[in-house]
Amino acid sequence: MNAILFCQHNCDALPVHHLPEGLLSYCNQPLIAHILQFLAHNGISDITLVDADARLLGAVDALHIPVQLTTPEELPPCTAPTLVLYRLSLPRWDMEELHSLALHAPVRLCHADGSSTDAVLLGTGDAVEVPEREIPAVHCDFHRAATPAQYLAQQRGFLRYPEHAARRIGAAVCIGKNAEIDAQTIIGNDCVIGDHAVLTGCVLMDGVQVGAGAVLRGSILCRHARVDRGTVLQDAVQEEGTTAAEHHKTPVHRHFVVDAQDGIHCGLPRWNSPDTAVLAGAAMTVLGKRLAIGYGAPEGENFAVLAAGGAVSQGAQVWQVGHCTRGALLHAARLTECDAVLWITGDAVQQMHPLTFLGTAPESAQLRRIQQAMEARISGRILPAGSCIPAQSLTALWEGKVRGIFHKPECIVEICCGNSLLRRTAQTLFGAGKGERLVLNLSDDGAQVSVFSQDSGMIRHEQLLLLSLLSFLPRHEGLALPAHFHPAAEDFAQRMGGRILRMFTPQVSPTAAQLFAKQGVCADGVLLFAHILHIMEERGMRLSQLAALLPPMYTMRREISTTLTAQAVEIIRRSNPDRNIRMSLPDHRGMVQLLAHTDRAETAAELCAFWENRLHHGA
Repeated sequence: MNAILFCQHNCDALPVHHLPEGLLSYCNQPLIAHILQFLAHNGISDITLVDADARLLGAVDALHIPVQLTTPEELPPCTAPTLVLYRLSLPRWDMEELHSLALHAPVRLCHADGSSTDAVLLGTGDAVEVPEREIPAVHCDFHRAATPAQYLAQQRGFLRYPEHAARRIGAAVCIGKNAEIDAQTIIGNDCVIGDHAVLTGCVLMDGVQVGAGAVLRGSILCRHARVDRGTVLQDAVQEEGTTAAEHHKTPVHRHFVVDAQDGIHCGLPRWNSPDTAVLAGAAMTVLGKRLAIGYGAPEGENFAVLAAGGAVSQGAQVWQVGHCTRGALLHAARLTECDAVLWITGDAVQQMHPLTFLGTAPESAQLRRIQQAMEARISGRILPAGSCIPAQSLTALWEGKVRGIFHKPECIVEICCGNSLLRRTAQTLFGAGKGERLVLNLSDDGAQVSVFSQDSGMIRHEQLLLLSLLSFLPRHEGLALPAHFHPAAEDFAQRMGGRILRMFTPQVSPTAAQLFAKQGVCADGVLLFAHILHIMEERGMRLSQLAALLPPMYTMRREISTTLTAQAVEIIRRSNPDRNIRMSLPDHRGMVQLLAHTDRAETAAELCAFWENRLHHGA
């Protein structure tokens, strides 16, 4: 049996902007997703979408429905019994009964209470009529909401069904401590709820941020809306991308945190506002007066402009690299001899990461200086203004450098990456080859990379870094690696006739630092993979043959909570020195970063468990 869906209707329901009816959010998922998944799981083999626009087709493509989908300009003939939906609505029929009716057509389908569904079942050879006017959806399961009150009532109606109530909170939602959220509140994907916030009977679309201590009752927050700390909203509608603030509230002192993992944030991790961006740009000037600023998603442009303004107010010279990959930003910073880099990433939630020109996180002392500068709000003290220089053209130089490492991929490269810009860029650089099929997995910032093939299996980031030594051997260069890299690196380098220079150790030389910056493979996954392709091309080897050269090596990273002081942790660390264990001192959250270097995952897990026990008991 086949199906034809008419998708030409737009919807006036909230959020305020107009959307095709099929994209209206139904329990945090587009309505069209529920319809297509229901049909695909119930014997529908061919689905035709009529008058679907580009937005709807893009959403459908992302669903990967396992049926044949077509979008013809003219209606196809009914070569088999066909289900026609003149208005998109939730199908709730008994599909076994529907199949038995397929021989008797046409049949108008109704709900169990007798109300119309705007759906018809046609037999083989019947003609499909095009609806002349929009059919009113008075009794439709999913109808238009003319007012905010109707929309809230409709969303609460969905929660009556257990399968919907279980999904009322979307994916990647960050909820702060002691936040109160009642059972009538629906929360979309990628939302941030601050500490001690109270939400009662609300609907939050994707990417909403609610500040600490805010109180929301019966309110609707559209996509990427923000509610400031301590704000009270009652029966409100917050439009897309706007910020709600309580103008008469008592000023709240904001506590800023700067660390290597989450970057710069205020209060709840990853909660940032335009005010924070200005302060962050000004605070970065404590690392130097030459800064490069870039962002990885279009939503970060506003934060990048504000951060540049804060830095310029402190007399800094800022290169605005714009929308770019992290590797392109670091390459631009090295070309312009910048002292530091501010990388803004994320779409729904903006994260600001301070980096050195090498692409690594600043040292703990430098992070404390940035935090102190933000607490002191140095952006309020205007110094002789610096300058802001557009540097978008420098990103092309990074792409040219990557292309200059290898000639043409002797393999088919498939790109997996959550960052759309980075995915398109990597596809342009590597996607024109032939032969062996490789799957390239890139982290959203492009710093971490792994490669998979049927013959070699998964080759991890640290293994690829070690293999990149083979690319630098003809130049008689050593490979500059971080101090915490696996100890097997030296044995591998000696066997291959090369050498390893470990960075960030007391014995490091200026030459090693220059080499680390010049090679750039530790901070740029795209550049690292280009060197792997160069090795395969130069030596005529497949990826599986390169993997056979690697020694057994495995690194496990674990974050351990401890109540011990930094002095106590230092005593434990020095009492039993082990080159296979790297351990940091406790940060402001009482968390210790542990690295265990072994030859197998099982051994690394045992080693981590041993040290976790020591940190918990102080023995």
